[in-house]
Amino acid sequence: MGWRSGNVIWLWVVCVVACSVGCDDGATKPPDEDRDLLEVDAPDQTPEETEDPLCSTALACPAPLVCNAEGRCVARCQPGGCGAGLICDGVSGLCVEGTACTERSACGAEEVCNTCRGVCVAREPGWQRDCLDADNCFSDEYCDPCFLVCQPLVPLCGACIFHHECGGSGDYCIDMVSAGGRFCGQGCTTLLDCPDGYLCERVGQSLSQCVPASGDCRHPSACEGDDDCRNQTICRQGRCVPGCSADSCPGGMICERGHCVTHCTQRTEPCPDPLICNPLNGRCEVEGECVSSRDCLAAETYCDLSQHLCVPGCAVDDDCWDGTKECVDHACVKRGCQAAWSCGFQQFCDVESKACEDAEGPYCEVCNPDEEGACGPEANKCLTLEDDAGNQGDFCFVACQDDPDNRCPQGYQCVELKDQDGKPAGEVCFRDCFFDPW
Repeated sequence: MGWRSGNVIWLWVVCVVACSVGCDDGATKPPDEDRDLLEVDAPDQTPEETEDPLCSTALACPAPLVCNAEGRCVARCQPGGCGAGLICDGVSGLCVEGTACTERSACGAEEVCNTCRGVCVAREPGWQRDCLDADNCFSDEYCDPCFLVCQPLVPLCGACIFHHECGGSGDYCIDMVSAGGRFCGQGCTTLLDCPDGYLCERVGQSLSQCVPASGDCRHPSACEGDDDCRNQTICRQGRCVPGCSADSCPGGMICERGHCVTHCTQRTEPCPDPLICNPLNGRCEVEGECVSSRDCLAAETYCDLSQHLCVPGCAVDDDCWDGTKECVDHACVKRGCQAAWSCGFQQFCDVESKACEDAEGPYCEVCNPDEEGACGPEANKCLTLEDDAGNQGDFCFVACQDDPDNRCPQGYQCVELKDQDGKPAGEVCFRDCFFDPW
């Protein structure tokens, strides 16, 4: 995947700063490095005289100043310009503790060099082989370009940030709003290409992936009954699988609530109470009553089994139909959020009110890279997305916020840009704008 804009210089994305996971700790696998090539407008700016103005977010400081821990706008640090025992963090632009490096030889025996940040970090037990590219790794691994070590490929429904982390060439890292993150799909053409409990769904204009029938990668297919399944699936042997459709049942049978059954007038067993047989279509149906919430077709209603009637409210979260709501005491209420990741797609979390709010700004809006101010403030970027199929269009990428819980709205990742000289060129909230979130 590549990006570019009008007047260009090549840039590498060196680190993605997730809303809840930072890159300053090498003790766990950083999920936030991008490996793709960017072209963006070269920042034609020089540091200006400043009296360290106050700031609360990174965006409050005029470029190229950064906001430090004391809440003041300061000049970005330069390699070798920090005090004893400190190094210049290429991502934050601030001096931090650590050992500086540009290659592995500068680090200890049990360390590797995170070249994306320029700091030595502890080597994890699973990092056994060094690499320069994917050809140096096994077929079930990829080469992490920041650490230059082989990492296991992420399996279907595993958490991911970028496409190349996923299993095969046709597998993509996709946004799953209901699960609150990005997870690996699996390329498919039909349902037969997917394992049990998964559906082959269109997730882009021409992209189909295996996705969990339950709608949640944390519980891809587990079920006890049909009410546990979503997207017109039914529970069979503990897994959510596609149910029948009106014309998919064999001759002489009809589709009733996802199951192929005989015409109700031909069954030896009567319809289960309180269903009655409709001789016109051959199905057991509810007449003014319900046997489960699946019979209640209006949003925010559920089946009150004490009287078998559809009543306002909810029994479980799914009865609310709205992913931003949860069921509390049989009422659908706004789901309290913890950070942007716990909100709906393209939303931030108001940490005081615990309410999710739509992000303001031209996120993924189509733009003209040759037009000055095409995406609003200078910190925003108008970039061209490219993949193996070629140019996918020009889109706006909004500058990241300073709040660690809301750097970017849900579905986006904060990407730090650097030019070919290693100089910062801004941080923007990125996602593959030509893919619709699933």
